[in-house]
Amino acid sequence: MPLILPGNVASAIGGGYEVANSCRFNDDDAAYMSRSESSGTSNQKATFSVWTKRGHISDDCYFYDHHTDTSNNQRFYFAADNRLQLYIISGGSAVANVITTRLFRDPSAWMHICVALDSTQSTASDRVKFYINGTRVTAFDTATYPSLNADLKMNASGVTHYIGTYGGATSSYTYDGYIAEAVYLDGTQNAVTDFGEFDDDSPTIWKPKDVSGLTF
Repeated sequence: MPLILPGNVASAIGGGYEVANSCRFNDDDAAYMSRSESSGTSNQKATFSVWTKRGHISDDCYFYDHHTDTSNNQRFYFAADNRLQLYIISGGSAVANVITTRLFRDPSAWMHICVALDSTQSTASDRVKFYINGTRVTAFDTATYPSLNADLKMNASGVTHYIGTYGGATSSYTYDGYIAEAVYLDGTQNAVTDFGEFDDDSPTIWKPKDVSGLTF
């Protein structure tokens, strides 16, 4: 199982790239960040990457939500049973619902999480790709993938991106823990290696890469 180093900063080893800072989210404060979308490129392709270290476990903890209203949104979060879940709803109906078999209950270490979406892929399972610390997740308790060429209700003008909460209830489901280098890319299904790499000397260690050269 790939590992990354513990600590309050997502760190590299061997003199590699280091993410210098992180944001601490305390769910008691209901803190979150948001940004409204003025224009978008694609409603079929997007990639979200984040480095995180959990605080509380066994709570619904939303680290990302792309929100128009309660009938049109895209939620990526730790569910109360400590599984990682992507839930996309469009027009009041579920477009995708993907839930890992693996549990995430370690508040002591950083992890890198990436979800890459592309509803134009001919293989259903390639329309939603989960990666944890550089390795693709293939074991799911629930795997409802978008239909071919589905409109995932992303990137439309007027929607709001939320980091650290669910936009439909910003006083609830707030995140508890650290978040660093959260990246959202509109219109592309990126490889996980755009955000991290395995260390040459310790090949089980997944470490961050500089993302400043990516096309946002």
